[in-house]
Amino acid sequence: MKTTITIILFLISGATVMAQKAHSTLDQLLEKLKNRKELDSARIPILIKVAGFYVDSALVFYPDSIEFYLNQAEKLNTEAPSLDFINRINILRTKIRCRSNPKSDAKSLFLPLIATCKSTGDISSEWIAWKYLADQPSSDAKRTQFRLSCYQNALKLVRRLNDPESEYELLRKVADIHIQQRSYITAENELLQTLKPSRPASHSSLLFSYDLMAWLYISKGEYNKALLYALKTVKTMRTAADSLYTITFYGRLQTIYRDLGNENAVLEWSKKSYEAVLKIKSYRRYIVSTGSTVVNSLVKLGRPRAALNFLLNESKNYGPFDPHDQIILLSNMAGCYYGLKNYDLAEKKYLEIINLIEKGNANLIRSQEAVGYQSIGNFYLLRNQHRIAKPYLLKALKGFEKGDDVKDIQGISLLLFKADSAAGNYQSAITYLQRSDQLKDSLFNSVKNKQIEELQIAYDTQQKDKRINDLRNFAKLQTLNLADADSTRTWTIIASCLLLVIAALLYRQAKVAKKTNAMITRKNDMLQQLVVEKEWLLKEVHHRVKNNLHTVICLLESQAKYLEDDALKAVESSQHRIFAMSLIHQKLYRTDNIKTIDMTEYIPELVNNLEASFGVAGFVSFTFDIDPITLNISYAIPLGLIINEAVTNAIKYAFPGFIAGEIHIALVDDDHQILLVIADNGIGMQEDPFSTEYQSLGVELMKGLSAEINADLKFQNSGGTRISVSFKPTLQM
Repeated sequence: MKTTITIILFLISGATVMAQKAHSTLDQLLEKLKNRKELDSARIPILIKVAGFYVDSALVFYPDSIEFYLNQAEKLNTEAPSLDFINRINILRTKIRCRSNPKSDAKSLFLPLIATCKSTGDISSEWIAWKYLADQPSSDAKRTQFRLSCYQNALKLVRRLNDPESEYELLRKVADIHIQQRSYITAENELLQTLKPSRPASHSSLLFSYDLMAWLYISKGEYNKALLYALKTVKTMRTAADSLYTITFYGRLQTIYRDLGNENAVLEWSKKSYEAVLKIKSYRRYIVSTGSTVVNSLVKLGRPRAALNFLLNESKNYGPFDPHDQIILLSNMAGCYYGLKNYDLAEKKYLEIINLIEKGNANLIRSQEAVGYQSIGNFYLLRNQHRIAKPYLLKALKGFEKGDDVKDIQGISLLLFKADSAAGNYQSAITYLQRSDQLKDSLFNSVKNKQIEELQIAYDTQQKDKRINDLRNFAKLQTLNLADADSTRTWTIIASCLLLVIAALLYRQAKVAKKTNAMITRKNDMLQQLVVEKEWLLKEVHHRVKNNLHTVICLLESQAKYLEDDALKAVESSQHRIFAMSLIHQKLYRTDNIKTIDMTEYIPELVNNLEASFGVAGFVSFTFDIDPITLNISYAIPLGLIINEAVTNAIKYAFPGFIAGEIHIALVDDDHQILLVIADNGIGMQEDPFSTEYQSLGVELMKGLSAEINADLKFQNSGGTRISVSFKPTLQM
């Protein structure tokens, strides 16, 4: 079952940190109250600040204590009433009411207070009221847009007060909503404002800005930038020796490395997070969730025994279990047992999860229930028990549809396709496959359309600002000319005449220039539009080719269940060859460069697919030595197929009897002469592949593909098999 550990830690860690910082300042304020014996108006702002800290506390809420301090402030404010103090007291009391009763209509409570602050000119209280109104959480899209508007109103007021720290806090809140709305360019510009060297932020502000930048780039899929900012947060945190931030930022690194497929790094940072939880007492209630990330990483790395031992050994550190913790532990144990191929125990644990969900003891939201049904459905699907799997998968689909999560619906539709395909329900299977592909397309296109829209808005804004500056500069020039013309009457007349002549010439020149620029701009726009349309058409072609090849692979996979021996091997070989070609088209439509393939990404992904397909992770290891080379599709596809054939043959025949071995793949560029080498340390080839008696479809394919790109193909049989392909590309690399 999936866990939401990263999101949970992000929310609670930030809250704990802010609470710790607040308590430090709170102690200072209480000391001031203690030292100031006189009951005068000077105590009022201190009392209000103390009450405000209790209101804003993320971990504790003491309404009686807040009322005690507010009553004292209100009493001291009766002799010479200050409207600003009255506004602040009323705002805090309204916040207490909303926090005590989350179902309160915050809008109807705060808007009258905001109107009062506006009428009295109390900007300091007005921006806080806008912020409190926006802080009311909601997942509703209209409510989210209203919250954004409230934060933006507060931001305008704070800028008038010249309060950088409050301004940066509000910018982060606005940027966070824009990230949720996928307005990534807008969010990036807002966060960059919090990192301006000209207006340095506090240590705490920098940390949260760096972390939110990392989350932004994760959402955009730009993991190189996400990793840069995530490491910046950890470095800044360690420089200040502040461990309160540890779990949030370690969790962010886990997310990045998991998406990058670097499970060893995920395990490293998961262990660091777990160690931090053991050290920080206030985090102990999250020990089960944090330990779960360690277990999941060990299972994914093929170490289920180590994962189970960790789970059993560390359980002594766990406190009383609530239903959520029970589900996490059961999910971990099921994963361990599945990895150990103890399928009966794994099934038992999955069924215990379903029992907790269906009894309603766990108080889970619908999406969490759907994840539980998905996990057991996927388990039965992997066990080829598709008839048992489908009812659970349908329950998961129902839950995801109510949550309206497109990505989850797309994933569960693909699992239902596999279940129906395995059961021979091909019409239903194709329906689910089509839905999965349509949802995948909608996700891809919605993100791209949003980015294009943001770029257009940014461009229009820039052009508008440029025109305004031009008009201002022209106005300044006219003012200077008029000031000089006032020196004498004679010079005034002469200057006026000259100014009229110059203005006429400027107007004529400006008109001609404007007409010329308009023509140039129109032609540039037409050319740019043609280029963009061509690139999108090419991306669409590659996308459709990839989808068609993927459909063929899926249909071959369905048909393979009914084949045996040579026929089954032929179908599996065809699947691998089709995947090698579909991966090319997938790379092309997912990148901005639609002409070339980055071989440093393509080759490892292709080989990893073969490793997973043949299940050789336990005894055959793969090493890579790949230069940063990009190749035209005319070279990338033949090379991909040659690598597919060579690696497949090595896996099948180089290591009989499951002996351990190693396969090395290298691609180097020696002065534009490309050399591809696939070498293994197996038993070697028993016959000369160039002899007339030698018959192998894979070898014949390699010969034909090498001839297609004018490459020199060699086979060497020394300490294993070494296949080398050398060629000099004539097309643009």
